[in-house]
Amino acid sequence: MLDINFIRENPSLVQKAAKSKGVNVDIDRLLRIDADYRKHFQRVQEISEERNVLNEQIKKNPNQFDREAAQSLKQKLEKEKEVIEALDKGLKNTQNI
Repeated sequence: MLDINFIRENPSLVQKAAKSKGVNVDIDRLLRIDADYRKHFQRVQEISEERNVLNEQIKKNPNQFDREAAQSLKQKLEKEKEVIEALDKGLKNTQNI
């Protein structure tokens, strides 16, 4: 299996090498899935940071707990993680080159 960084940097080389070995792989599809994965992973990190800020605010002033904001962040985080899991499976299935 090739490293995704190598594939990102050398898509035409990888496509050519796969073709010469008789392996049918859609490098463009792989790179699209990879880009989506990285975008959603970044979003998970941003939401986690928001949640950490909210948690710090709760620690400082527990009486002002914004339950709706916390629930919203939790739901967003869960959705993004589900998307990441699906994209990760797609990457693993596509990367078996």
